[in-house]
Amino acid sequence: MKNLRIIALAFALLASGYIFNSCSDDAEFSLDKRAENIATVLETGETGVYAFRIGDSTKLVVAANNIPDITPEYSRVKINYTLLGWLEERNGYYIKLNGMKDILTKEIQTIDQGSPITMDNDPVEVNEISVSDGYLNVTYTFPYGSQSTHEVELYRRRSVLGSPQTDNKVGLEFYHDAGSDTDRWKKTETVCFDLNSLFFQLQTNDVVTLNVKFKTPDGERTYQIKYKP
Repeated sequence: MKNLRIIALAFALLASGYIFNSCSDDAEFSLDKRAENIATVLETGETGVYAFRIGDSTKLVVAANNIPDITPEYSRVKINYTLLGWLEERNGYYIKLNGMKDILTKEIQTIDQGSPITMDNDPVEVNEISVSDGYLNVTYTFPYGSQSTHEVELYRRRSVLGSPQTDNKVGLEFYHDAGSDTDRWKKTETVCFDLNSLFFQLQTNDVVTLNVKFKTPDGERTYQIKYKP
């Protein structure tokens, strides 16, 4: 029944597309316009994804789908979509889903102070780092030769004796292991790290500064991001 409602809504919205273009004050509603965002998957079903969330609160409900029957592996994806109209609650939009790509989504690894990290750390170029919807998003570029699987992790060192963080600063270390891969060309990927478990451990709802350290071709570099859980 839910599938039938969505299909009916899709036909209604697409058939009345000219209404959004000519009669609405919302100029963003146009079947010719496309947008791309990192999104959290909210709801899936037999015919694919029904709803996403972008930013921290904007809901996107799929009313028309160019890639039906595809369910993502991870909770974070990059989507290409077209806005069709406001949701009734005005807290988001109906969309036509044009394309979707899985984004590797991982937990933050917590280790003791002084514990060695056995994972190799090969340099990356940091393209973009941001926080949205409770995730740290990292887009990075690295040498790639398709000869080996690359692995990434984000580490946090536990405070001494497990004491809570007191200075509202959290140190994180990004690791990238290229394995035995060769350097033939450059490849860009995005990974998302779930911050919810981290802030549960810190037992704070205050604004904190995330100090994220990377190994780059020019040496170590630390990025600072303010975040409130």
